[in-house]
Amino acid sequence: MLNICCVNQDHNWLFDMKIALAVGTVSGNANLVAEFIVDWLAERGHRGEILAAAATPKDVMKHEALLVVTATCGHGELPASLEPLARALVGARLNRFPCGVIGLGDSLYGESFGQAGKTMTRILSAAGGVFLTPPLSVDAGRDPQPERPAEQWIASWIAALEARTTTTKCCEAI
Repeated sequence: MLNICCVNQDHNWLFDMKIALAVGTVSGNANLVAEFIVDWLAERGHRGEILAAAATPKDVMKHEALLVVTATCGHGELPASLEPLARALVGARLNRFPCGVIGLGDSLYGESFGQAGKTMTRILSAAGGVFLTPPLSVDAGRDPQPERPAEQWIASWIAALEARTTTTKCCEAI
């Protein structure tokens, strides 16, 4: 259940959304981006929670949305820290649960660039997750500070999530 309330006579909405973050990291960059996003969300009145590696779809559904931040391993594989959740999501029913994916990689790796992000996008889509904005692929060769493109992307993702939530709650109130 979302905590949304009308806070003044102008009907401005205060959102207090709890966002689950699933992190797949190798060198720590994805974790740094996830921690940056948690801080960014807190500054805007939302709560971000980085899930444990053993999180399940049930753990994810305790939140209003899921954001996956992942690096790519080797020849396009998921990092070991994200594999348990990815396996658990295969065959799960997310029922139009809002999702987002930020994939980190380096285009020098050719076709395997950002494959973990693409894999998670496919898994979430197959499970019934809904994407309010296209996933983000961050190229370390062009963006050595992945927080910068992630900040721009998260702003539009949260705006889309807030708009969806406002519409849903306004319709429920009628």
